[in-house]
Amino acid sequence: AGSGAGPVASRGKFKRIKGMNLRQQRLSASAGVAGSPSKDDIKQMSVYLCIDLKTKEGKALKWIAEEALAAPLPQGWEEHRTDEGVCYYHHNATGQSIWEHPMDAYFHFLLGKMRKMRRANKGLPSRDSIAQRAKNRELIDLLWAMEMEQRQEGGGVGEGSQE
Repeated sequence: AGSGAGPVASRGKFKRIKGMNLRQQRLSASAGVAGSPSKDDIKQMSVYLCIDLKTKEGKALKWIAEEALAAPLPQGWEEHRTDEGVCYYHHNATGQSIWEHPMDAYFHFLLGKMRKMRRANKGLPSRDSIAQRAKNRELIDLLWAMEMEQRQEGGGVGEGSQE
């Protein structure tokens, strides 16, 4: 991952991508059903996030890979490409440039917390319902916001926790 002028310093000229980010472009180009990721896209994102789709846990957490594929860029972030077509992301207000999608740290954090919750509930009746997932997600989003607040207070902006 690059930060600051990392991608800018090493790659030359850049082209601004209008409209959707690359994930959304790939998603819409390869979708079997409008707006749905292809099996290959889900598999690639699952590998990137370290979700083993061959396991029961991986199948239960596949939705995280699907959401990550469709994640919009946060406010203030823009997607760019180098002349070689390599994608990177830039935040105009801070001047930060990174190679990974700005939401990747969040999805790694989400996955880690969901795994911990699943392990803590092992042996209990299944809690993979949509309602339970929404409750878990609300709690995890609160934890994420608290972690981001702590990082800002400490002056550090880094990668997300991958517990």
